[in-house]
Amino acid sequence: MEVRTDATYTANNIMKFRVKTTRRGLNEIIERLEAHIDSNGAKRTGELIVAVHVLYLESGIMDVEVFVPMDRPVSPTKEFEFQSTLSLNGCVATVYGGDLRLLPIIYTELYHFAKSANLKIVQPFYNVFGESDKNFEGVGNSEVGVYAVALRTLATKRRIKFHIKEMAK
Repeated sequence: MEVRTDATYTANNIMKFRVKTTRRGLNEIIERLEAHIDSNGAKRTGELIVAVHVLYLESGIMDVEVFVPMDRPVSPTKEFEFQSTLSLNGCVATVYGGDLRLLPIIYTELYHFAKSANLKIVQPFYNVFGESDKNFEGVGNSEVGVYAVALRTLATKRRIKFHIKEMAK
């Protein structure tokens, strides 16, 4: 698995929704969200983004936030919020091509990579799906960009300070 560090991702005019659901329920939510966008005369302009805040493996329930970029702003509702920009900076990132049910393995690998690089993942995993992806139940193969914002750990900062002091001597 190839991992990039300090990766970025930006999307504009986002309609978003956060919910606890199953993979099947996620498909229904995305359909409702896209119908709301269409009914307001806007169009989806980029990849669908799904942030996984918590994944309960035993029950199949996940706490997710869905982001859909649009060509223009749309008024929020009680159910859907508008966000002008989604900007992910300083991420560890990879591209995964395969069965979506195996994404938790990719999250674990990214977590271990970050830890070995003295980075700490501080936000959820953001999955960036292709514009044509419509099925999120995990059947079949999809190509997904996986991003996680990561910060340098204190241990790294201490080593840098020590190294600078040693160089100054």
